[in-house]
Amino acid sequence: GCSNKNFALRESYKYCSAQHGSRFKIERYTITTCDTDSKFHPRYFECLEAAYNLDNPYDALPVKMCVWQPPLFYNWNLDERPFFNRVTCIMRTT
Repeated sequence: GCSNKNFALRESYKYCSAQHGSRFKIERYTITTCDTDSKFHPRYFECLEAAYNLDNPYDALPVKMCVWQPPLFYNWNLDERPFFNRVTCIMRTT
């Protein structure tokens, strides 16, 4: 959960800032998370970019923060999920 995301964000920040040096601007990046029950539309990231740019049209303005998440399909490949996940999926969809 959270500790994995924290680690991933810190490592991503280190990597991107090392790659771009002084040109690195954190406000030019979007980050999305997913789980095994997330299913991305083929154009999801294209739509995400358009929505972000619409909300943040100018570099001079403060960045508007928002969270986007792909749709969750709790019953997607339900027979292949561990028992705990199956029970959680069934309870959330009833």
